[in-house]
Amino acid sequence: MGLNINGRSALINGGDLNINGRSALINGVGLNINGRSALINGVGLNINGRSALINGVGLNINGRSALINGGDLNINGRSALINGVRPKINGRGTFIDGISPKINN
Repeated sequence: MGLNINGRSALINGGDLNINGRSALINGVGLNINGRSALINGVGLNINGRSALINGVGLNINGRSALINGGDLNINGRSALINGVRPKINGRGTFIDGISPKINN
């Protein structure tokens, strides 16, 4: 079944959505977060690692611009402060300080 992010089905093509690992390619197209296409450039969306470069543009989480641009979005580590604000996923509380996020749940 699909990974449901913000009410959109992100069907994962017979594999994992590998976050904190490497490859997050979903169906060969983009991961749709909050209605914005966050196209993953054939490489991984590396969260809790370092590089979260998505097509050279920003990852838009719940209407907040989380511009990554070669920096790192540190999720499941500690700091998830992006542009001086904390991102919200699907309007829920964030996953700062080791607290797990709730995605569409």
